[in-house]
Amino acid sequence: MMTQVSSFLVSWTKPEFGRIKLNTVGFFVDGRASGGGIARDHEGNFVFAFHCEFGVNDALSADLYACLFGLNRCLTKGLTPIHIELQNYTSVNWLSHNRDIEWNFINPILKIRNLIGQLNANISFVWKEANGVADFFSKIKCTSQVFDNVEDIPEEATILISADRAGKRYGRRT
Repeated sequence: MMTQVSSFLVSWTKPEFGRIKLNTVGFFVDGRASGGGIARDHEGNFVFAFHCEFGVNDALSADLYACLFGLNRCLTKGLTPIHIELQNYTSVNWLSHNRDIEWNFINPILKIRNLIGQLNANISFVWKEANGVADFFSKIKCTSQVFDNVEDIPEEATILISADRAGKRYGRRT
């Protein structure tokens, strides 16, 4: 039996005028959980980025804690309103609806929902290919770090940010 493969193009999109877009992702491999993210303004300009290590043992928890860290950073910096993009559909679904949430994820979900209210935030799903900068920051080899100046981030991240701002499209296969 042959499986039909389809493909389409995806890209990171700028948020609405006056809104900050926060892209985050969690990562778990070889017993190491980490997460990363980036916040950008309505023109696609860098606001802040981060990489964090988490003491959790699965990718979904890492994803939720990366989102929580990013939202707390937005709160600390007084950034609002926020548009959050996550590449884990389960996380987006749990944060958007009150159904079928596993008990061990309730704590970060309730904290994130509280911050969503405080920051006038909304949330949506994003394909991995359009979330490349957050994915990059989730996997860098360093201890937890916050980047507040674009001059301090790795060159590879700067290139990815510029490509996103220019509207670069990436192929997605299903």
